[in-house]
Amino acid sequence: MSEESKLQEFRTTIECLKKVDAPLKLVIAGNHDFTLDPPMFKKKLAEARLDVNDDAVQREYGNYGQARRLFEDAKHDGIMLLDEVHTPHQQTTGHSSTTLK
Repeated sequence: MSEESKLQEFRTTIECLKKVDAPLKLVIAGNHDFTLDPPMFKKKLAEARLDVNDDAVQREYGNYGQARRLFEDAKHDGIMLLDEVHTPHQQTTGHSSTTLK
């Protein structure tokens, strides 16, 4: 989904997904999307010897959890970021399935 896990990359992805004519758009984070996983984001910053409060970090990556909040805010557009928690989902066809949330 992203190449560098930057906020602007996620904003662009969300804007593209909003244009898709589907009631549900499922998003699966990839290995480059580390800011969606706060513990991994903290680890990456520590490895790079950067502080989350650094102006450049704030501008490009945001605070812990900020990237995830972008997707939380996009739920009303049918965009769902899949996590490791299993959630039942009732489809409009009457079938039910379990998705990761």
